[in-house]
Amino acid sequence: MSCERARFAALVGLAGCYTQVAGLGVDVLVSPSDVDVTFVQDQRSVTNDLGFAIRIRHGWIAVTHVELDRCPSVSQARSWLPSLEVSADTSEGLADDMDAGVVPLGVRGGEPMTLGVLRPSPGSFCAVTVQYGPVGSLDDTGVPDGTWTLDLDLGDDASRPLHDASRHLATAALEPPLELDARHRDATLAISLPVARWFDGVRPTDSDDDMLATINRHLTSPPLVELR
Repeated sequence: MSCERARFAALVGLAGCYTQVAGLGVDVLVSPSDVDVTFVQDQRSVTNDLGFAIRIRHGWIAVTHVELDRCPSVSQARSWLPSLEVSADTSEGLADDMDAGVVPLGVRGGEPMTLGVLRPSPGSFCAVTVQYGPVGSLDDTGVPDGTWTLDLDLGDDASRPLHDASRHLATAALEPPLELDARHRDATLAISLPVARWFDGVRPTDSDDDMLATINRHLTSPPLVELR
């Protein structure tokens, strides 16, 4: 069976064109980026493209899926492997806590969060895609249902709470590509979420619905990715 003819079968787990090599692993780390961010009382503050200062009193976002995209081939097929689901229902080598992908956004952070390990087949990977998606209520953490929650100060010292539960994809190129084979068995993928870009276009006078729409639109901004 050719790779082109096997593509659909591979997607449903019936066949594949890639050979597994034991020991390949990509550790996935995630943290909010501090690019274009200042800290006011240890809380993240940004000045958006319109010149408005926005301070995050409290907030989080859930990263529910991470996928490496293979470099274009003759078939131009997007790879079905590897991918990382961050959920309570996980397979071998992936994060095993439902709250593993809940990334704090407000206060100054410490070490990046470890999401899990990708177990890819060998090959060249030219991009990484991050999915933000809803997580269930976690009683022990206080995280409600949803994809992200923000409590903002838009310059008037008043609290502006926002919450959303939609899904969003953000893709970043890997330059140079990530090469994995029998000689290059492991790597670390450090993903920094471009928090400052999410608030471009936001105005203090916006309605909650307009502000939600603007932030959601910018969640597709490419994350910053470092290969180690």
